[in-house]
Amino acid sequence: MVISCGWMNAHAWCTHKINFTAGRWQVCKYPHRKNLKLSEGSLFLKPNNEQQVYDDDDSNKQAVDKKNHQSISIEKEALQLIVEALVSIFYPSIIPSNQVGNSDENGEFSVVDAEKALKRSLRRVQQLDHVSATERRWMRQELATYILGASIWRLRHWYVLLQKTVSSEISWQVIDGADSLKCTHLFLENETDSGNACEKNQLKTVHALIELHKEFLQQRSNGVGENGSNERKAENDSYAWPENDPVEFLSVQYSLPSFVARLLVNQYGIQEAQELAAISNEPGPITLRRNAIQCASDQELCLRLQSENGIVASTLEFLTKRKSVGKSFHAVPNGCIRVKYHKPPHTTSIWSTSAWKEGCFEVQDAGSQLIVNATEASFGDVVVDYCAGNGGKTLALASQMWGTHDITTSIPSTESTQQSQLDEQVRHGDDMGRIIAHDVVEERLRQIKGSLSRAGIDPARIKTSISLTGSSHNISADVVLVDAPCSSLGVLRRRPSQRWRLASEHYVTHELPALQLDILQQASRLVKQGGRLVYATCSICQAENEGVVDAFQASDGFTMHQWTPWHFDHSRESDTINDGIVDIEYSHCQTLLPHRHESDGFFIARWKRI
Repeated sequence: MVISCGWMNAHAWCTHKINFTAGRWQVCKYPHRKNLKLSEGSLFLKPNNEQQVYDDDDSNKQAVDKKNHQSISIEKEALQLIVEALVSIFYPSIIPSNQVGNSDENGEFSVVDAEKALKRSLRRVQQLDHVSATERRWMRQELATYILGASIWRLRHWYVLLQKTVSSEISWQVIDGADSLKCTHLFLENETDSGNACEKNQLKTVHALIELHKEFLQQRSNGVGENGSNERKAENDSYAWPENDPVEFLSVQYSLPSFVARLLVNQYGIQEAQELAAISNEPGPITLRRNAIQCASDQELCLRLQSENGIVASTLEFLTKRKSVGKSFHAVPNGCIRVKYHKPPHTTSIWSTSAWKEGCFEVQDAGSQLIVNATEASFGDVVVDYCAGNGGKTLALASQMWGTHDITTSIPSTESTQQSQLDEQVRHGDDMGRIIAHDVVEERLRQIKGSLSRAGIDPARIKTSISLTGSSHNISADVVLVDAPCSSLGVLRRRPSQRWRLASEHYVTHELPALQLDILQQASRLVKQGGRLVYATCSICQAENEGVVDAFQASDGFTMHQWTPWHFDHSRESDTINDGIVDIEYSHCQTLLPHRHESDGFFIARWKRI
């Protein structure tokens, strides 16, 4: 029996490579392994003291021995892939002895993201010809568990490792504490060691971290929480945690950079900051957005997923969370579907279903769907998705605008004619409306174009652009959506490496808000009189959210262009920063928090131009 806690990230990086059932903590049984005797210290299985019982037939004994040998070999291969991936994450390269602890020519350590390292390892698993489909699924799940898990929990594990290795022959030090990306590296204190010795000890460090993560997962499966405070406290959880400093305690216990822990404590208080930190390390729920252009009803999609793929899902009507925070709900838009579980023996990835291939749904968090719903974009509108990215909200806008209408009317296919007509129609609008997807990265826009056919959208209805300035883009939009670049602190559970990418507290609380305000002001100039403007982030940092709202409303342009807050209807919905009490000053804003709602963390603000 293998205790496994695969990590499911419902974003593009995992695509079809990670089995969708890996999103839930589970016990995976492998009958041919249950009596397998492994050497002490095995990564995945504990030694079994039960003796293997064989029939008198030597051929049966040989067959069992062959299976056992093959299982050991496969586990060794999985362990090797995990070790190689973690070395690439924690150590950018084998560092020569005279450069230990030094940065590269750019002044920063060049590291591999856990997501990229996992994808690379999964591709290698797919190339293994000698493993069965069952073994391959098992390997994929273990890779996700240990590569993502050990990467996420690195600060906690290193804190424990430093205590365990105080009296050992080899000691490590953490560079620059938890406030820098450099904290992701452990280096030998003895800078005179050779490169081979350095490499050897890097491998020892990684193996030790893997063992710590295995121990940590076992404690959790036995009901022991992150801080060991549950009823069944682990016997070996005797480490000296920094309990006198709430920020350092939060940072170490939940493996967060200390400035992120400090930001959460200052903004939400110790108790709520701990809840936020805890849920940031858990797999998020899997939510689908039905594409109304290709699929007529939620019931139709749910029945199809269950009958064809064993995926049990149902319509999500409200975002509710734990009772401890009082009444807290947001009505969600039509077509929001929550995946519950995968019925055995089905193992199809969510991205391998025929329903996805035919464009009947996209994987999109409920909070992200709420952002699109907040625009109230409708048939006939000219809409600008100002920070379109890979186009998740662009496709959602198309479904919202055209899902109940026939949009098969064709436009002449010659490129020059099509473009000239499209430019004219974008400026003045037409009966059906248009969407303009804007982003500064052209590669992202190409991905949007590649998704239109599957989603059943006429490419002529979606224009992409890397620049909306100049007289050639005289846009007068009904709706402009600004899903601004942000710290992504609300979606850490979806992006395991994001917490290590953030440079500093100043970057999150000052540099990003200044950029966000500039983007919002630029985008606001595209809204026509009577039009709507929606600002959104996937951050839970108030400096990026209410701080930007305040700065925008205090700017000269806000008054000059006659903007006014566009209030949400809070009669049935509650933005629960204060246990259901709506702050009138921010009644045109909504905040979703992962520990309070069944969604990731998002912020939405909106205005109308009078």
